[in-house]
Amino acid sequence: MYYIGIDLGGTNMAVGIVSENGELLYKKSIPTQRENTDDMVKSMGLLINSICEENNISLDDIKSVGIGIPGTVDSESGIIIYANNFDSDNYPIVEKLKEYTNKPIYVSNDANVAALGEAVAG
Repeated sequence: MYYIGIDLGGTNMAVGIVSENGELLYKKSIPTQRENTDDMVKSMGLLINSICEENNISLDDIKSVGIGIPGTVDSESGIIIYANNFDSDNYPIVEKLKEYTNKPIYVSNDANVAALGEAVAG
């Protein structure tokens, strides 16, 4: 099993494949399409699929997707309440990303995700 981690930034979006042991196996970054949030999510979905293909990993082997978002996020509902870097107020990011992947998707504020990563992986 593998996990997909996404760092959604105002300039770039980094997507990585992580092993069950927490080892970063592959990372790719592309510019964030800040002008249109639907296009940004589409890029995210296509990038998930392409890095799996590039690494000969089936989407069936992906357990879940986690996204760190710079802004206020309702983690339970999967909605970006407010993000300063792009126009996405009250945007249902989990619902929209599910159009590209049927995996469980978890979202949280990027600083919280970074702190959790430090606590777990050091």
